[in-house]
Amino acid sequence: MRRVEAGESFVVTRIGEPVADVTPHAATGKRRMTLGELQAADDLIFGDDRIGY
Repeated sequence: MRRVEAGESFVVTRIGEPVADVTPHAATGKRRMTLGELQAADDLIFGDDRIGY
């Protein structure tokens, strides 16, 4: 796994036949939305649905 973390890829074989690839995980680079950003996006799509007490 250390070598995969360093960027190497491997093919796992069984009786000489490839069965799986072990490769480094590709990061998406996407940032998760904050609660405020999520609520603002929801309000844009569905309108302000807050209940006033």
